[in-house]
Amino acid sequence: MPKLTPEERAEMEARLADDEADDQDDEVTVSKPDGSSFTGTFKRALQLGLVALPAAPKADPKGKAAPRSTSTFMQRRGQAS
Repeated sequence: MPKLTPEERAEMEARLADDEADDQDDEVTVSKPDGSSFTGTFKRALQLGLVALPAAPKADPKGKAAPRSTSTFMQRRGQAS
């Protein structure tokens, strides 16, 4: 992918900021455990602690191998006997 020019990058960042603002301006109704409810923007519900964003995904542990306690050559020799 070619590197973006400063103008293209500024345009993309502006679009992303608009998208983020639009997502947080959605109207939601949140029911509380006590039976009452809150109706307002998602951003306000987030500020009040009535909703939470999902946690970021953790790094995939399959991507890294476990550290070896012995060298590869010693393991092969040990398996053959």
